[in-house]
Amino acid sequence: WSMPRKAAQEVLASDQSFLDQKIRNAIGDDFGDLILSGSIRQFPLNSVTVASVIGKRLALVGDAGGTVHPMAGQGLNLGLGDASILTRILSEKSNASLSSKLRKYQRRRLEKVVIIRNVTHGLHKLFSTDNSFAGCARNVGMSIFDRSLLLKRLAIGIASR
Repeated sequence: WSMPRKAAQEVLASDQSFLDQKIRNAIGDDFGDLILSGSIRQFPLNSVTVASVIGKRLALVGDAGGTVHPMAGQGLNLGLGDASILTRILSEKSNASLSSKLRKYQRRRLEKVVIIRNVTHGLHKLFSTDNSFAGCARNVGMSIFDRSLLLKRLAIGIASR
């Protein structure tokens, strides 16, 4: 659950009933009564990018190669995708040098990371705005997305590539 620092500090300083109400307001009543099973913790979100995910005989995968906003839960998928891409490229039977194969990995990985980073950043901005026009546009867009099997398949395809 991400929120601005000031709101997070308010939640951290609050009592259990305040937190219970914040959770109900955030997710609704669809899940019944939720019970906090541990202490409340705060972890700042940081965007990490690296100049290159490759070096001499080195390839960074997953969060080591850069992070994305956790709101869509795509970090693990990106890491697994990185491992898959790297394994496939290194397993190719070709006369290409290791350096050439690592550059190919970097190009393929970068495309997916840029897409996911921009989508998650955009969604975060869209869902965290107080602008009523943006909120209305967001709700219409989400309604269209919810009803469109084609859009859902496209999103799943991009996320699982």
